[in-house]
Amino acid sequence: MITRPGSEPPPLFRASLPVAKPLLTYFILGVIAVVWLLTELTGGSTNSRNMVRWGANWAPLVTEGEFWRLLTANWLHFGVQHLMFNGYSLYVLGTQVESLFGPKRFSAIFLLSGVSGALMSYVLTNGLSAGASTSLFGLF
Repeated sequence: MITRPGSEPPPLFRASLPVAKPLLTYFILGVIAVVWLLTELTGGSTNSRNMVRWGANWAPLVTEGEFWRLLTANWLHFGVQHLMFNGYSLYVLGTQVESLFGPKRFSAIFLLSGVSGALMSYVLTNGLSAGASTSLFGLF
């Protein structure tokens, strides 16, 4: 290939993505584990009444004005399998999303997705729900 002086191709553009340490992901994993342990010690994480006491999303109580359940339900998990599955998913997805977007955007995505999912669970069902699954789908 023959090039004329001054007609060299422009240098390659290399984009660099922001990379933050996923400390918030690790903190959230710790909080979820501690909350699960506390629910186990106070009556069990598979005991519906105990989970309602801890703030699970139960439509009749949300209808009565306990809207905070739309947030607290995201930190509760029904049993060790639920905790482990969501914990592993958070570890895989959370570390990647937080590294790419930073802790502020990561927390916004995580919290807004969780509350939105809990709201849809409230609107579309009349049952009991808890878990970080809706937050994880938001991260995905």
